[in-house]
Amino acid sequence: MTASLKKIELLTKTDNKHFCIFYEPDMRGNSIARILACHKESWWETSLMNNTREHLDPLCFPETVSTFNFIDFGKHNYTINHTGLMFEDPFSFESLLTIRSGYSDLYWFTWTHPHFHKNIFPKCEFIYLYSSQQNSERKYSARKPLNNDFAFNIDVSLLFSYDREDFYNEYSKIVKKFDFSPKYGSVRAYILSVLDRDAYYKKHMS
Repeated sequence: MTASLKKIELLTKTDNKHFCIFYEPDMRGNSIARILACHKESWWETSLMNNTREHLDPLCFPETVSTFNFIDFGKHNYTINHTGLMFEDPFSFESLLTIRSGYSDLYWFTWTHPHFHKNIFPKCEFIYLYSSQQNSERKYSARKPLNNDFAFNIDVSLLFSYDREDFYNEYSKIVKKFDFSPKYGSVRAYILSVLDRDAYYKKHMS
C-alpha cells in the first residue's frame, strides 16, 4: 500500500465527510468533483479548489482558456475545467487541511488516479468513475464498475449524456447517495457546456 493510500484511508476514517474520487485520466474526474462540490451540503473553498485565476462557483467555466491550468498532454486539455483537489498536491491539500475544521459538517471531495497506488484501493468509502459506453471526443479507459464493497460507482457516460433521461437517472443516484439538495438544472447546464466545449475542440482544434 502506498503512503498516499494510507493517508486517504486515515483521513476518510477520521473525517466521514471526506470522499476521494479514483479515476483514470480523461474520465472527467475534475468535472465530477465540481458537480459534487456544487451542492449546499458540500465544501467549496474557491481560492484553493478552483485552480484558476478566477474565483468562481464550481460549475462555472473560466471565460477564457488562458485561465485553465493544463500541461501538454494534448489539446483536449483546453476543455478540462481543472481543480486544486488532487490528494497528492502538497500545496493545496495541506492548505485545505489547515482550514477544514471550520467546515467539518460539509462533504469535501479530493481525487487521485489508481495508477498512483498500483491499482490498489483503500479500505474505506471512495468514489470510482467508469464508463459503460465509449465517447467520440475522448477515450474512456475504465469500462466497468469496480467490484469493491467500499466503492460508489458513477457511470460517466450516463451522467455526461445528451440523453436527459440517462443524465437524470445517474445524477439521481448521486443525490440519493449523499442526500444532496438536488440541482438538476444547474448540473445539467454545466454538463451540456462541457459537452459543447468538447465538440468545439474536436471541430476546431484537432
